[in-house]
Amino acid sequence: MMTRVKETVQSLEARRSVIWLFFIAAGIFVPAGFHRLGLGVAFLPMHIPVFIGAFLCGPYMGMAGAVCTVVLSCLITGMPPVFPTGVCMMVELAAYAGVCAGIMKNRSYTMPSLYGALIAGIVAGRLVNGIAGALTAGIVGESYSLSAFVEGSVISTIPGTILLLCVVPGLVMLLESVLGFHKRGSGE
Repeated sequence: MMTRVKETVQSLEARRSVIWLFFIAAGIFVPAGFHRLGLGVAFLPMHIPVFIGAFLCGPYMGMAGAVCTVVLSCLITGMPPVFPTGVCMMVELAAYAGVCAGIMKNRSYTMPSLYGALIAGIVAGRLVNGIAGALTAGIVGESYSLSAFVEGSVISTIPGTILLLCVVPGLVMLLESVLGFHKRGSGE
C-alpha cells in the first residue's frame, strides 16, 4: 500500500516537472512568435505561460519557472535585454507566479477563485515591476516617475491584461481537468 502511494506521488511530481518545463519552453518561444508579428510588448506573451505554469505547478515551481523563462529567453532569443528590462521582468513574473499560485494553494480551482488569484497576481506583479523599474533606473542614473510607471506598466499593457483575463482561467481549468493536480469543486 505504501509503495503504491509513493509511486503515485512520484508520478505526480514527474508529471508536474514535465509541465513546468513545457511552460518554460512556451514562455521562451511563444513571445518570439508574437514579436515577429509586432505584437510582443502589448500582448504580454511571456506572461501567459508563466501564469498557467504557476497555477498548475504551484508557487515555488512557478516562481523558479518565471525566473528561468526570462533568463533563458535573454540567452536564447536576446529578448528581453538583460538589463534593465530582463531584471524587472524576472521579479515581476516571479511575483505574478508566487502570488497567484500562493493564493490558490490548497483551494478549489473554480473560475471565481482563479480570477481572484489572477487579478491579485497581476496587481502584485505590476507593483513589483514599478519598484524594480525605479531601482534599476536609479542604478544607471536615470529618473523613473509615476507617469513612466503608469504608462509602461499599466496603460501599455492593457491589451495583454485583457488577453490574460480572457485566456488564463479557462486554460487552467481545462488543463487542470485533464491533469488533476489540484482540488476541484465549488467549496474551499
